[in-house]
Amino acid sequence: MQAVAQDPAVARLIAWIVAAGGRVGSLRVGPARAGRGVFATAPIAEGELLLALPRACLLTPECAADTAFGRTIAAEWRGPSHDQILLAALLVARDDPMREAYRDSLPARLPGLPLYYDPAEAEALCSTSLALRMGERHAQIVEEFAWLRAKVPGMASLDAPRWFHARAQVGSRCFFLGELHGEALVPLADLLNHAPQPNTGWQLDARGDFVLRAVRPLAAGAELHHSYGEISNARLLLNYGFTEADNPARACSLELPGHGEVMLAAGDGGDADGAVDPSALQALRARVGSGADLRLRAACSERLARLPQLAGDSAAFADLRRVVDDERRVLAAWLAALAQ
Repeated sequence: MQAVAQDPAVARLIAWIVAAGGRVGSLRVGPARAGRGVFATAPIAEGELLLALPRACLLTPECAADTAFGRTIAAEWRGPSHDQILLAALLVARDDPMREAYRDSLPARLPGLPLYYDPAEAEALCSTSLALRMGERHAQIVEEFAWLRAKVPGMASLDAPRWFHARAQVGSRCFFLGELHGEALVPLADLLNHAPQPNTGWQLDARGDFVLRAVRPLAAGAELHHSYGEISNARLLLNYGFTEADNPARACSLELPGHGEVMLAAGDGGDADGAVDPSALQALRARVGSGADLRLRAACSERLARLPQLAGDSAAFADLRRVVDDERRVLAAWLAALAQ
């Protein structure tokens, strides 16, 4: 097996993996729809090994907790996103030369993430349901940044753009390796783009090494994918910076007076608006209680009327339109189900 890398930084990353005892299959990294992707350089058989990373190559919260700054974070931080903060601190502290090859391979810009929208795109975002989520995310990262500068030795010189970028890198790349290991950064594997029906699958072996294999035969030149999960375009955009055409996982948040925020979903039922799971409808009716249908119809109608019309022509506007269109279909599906 031989890996081909066009980018010198990726070549150094692969050399580091191999030197650490890892194995890299017939792969190359190159331009893809979502920036960069991983491609087969030769035909690949079902079950063929694509990547084997020894545990020493994985960036985990345990790695961070073994550093001076990580011990402080692990012991004292009481806010959310504990693992991701530790991983981001590994990226900004840069006190481990062994992992410089990984850090240097990371993209310098993440333009698809809402965090990096230009003013016009950010204004359009504010007219969608993502505005609240983006505001919460921004406020959380600001809180983390202030705490790190005040509390963690070696972080006093940390600047806000560097911390925001590290958090965006971690949030858009990390793998959940199970309850025992938590979240981790997985070099090279985190360059694989998402597909609802992935052509690769991964597992941790008995030694804790990360192993990636093909789940079906692949032709030379095929892009390798794994699945980020069955998640809506709103979550894909917020966390990863892209959306999917015809994403069957559709969801819409709804503020219901007296009951706070509820999440509505409607899958692909073969019609224009999708289908509402009858059990989800019954559960929400039971939660709301008396007059549930009337109150739900009023909330859905009001939310539907507030959905914006977005006219920009950038990639960000295209993503936002998909989010809004999905929410429109979900609300229409729920109104139809409530009318039956």
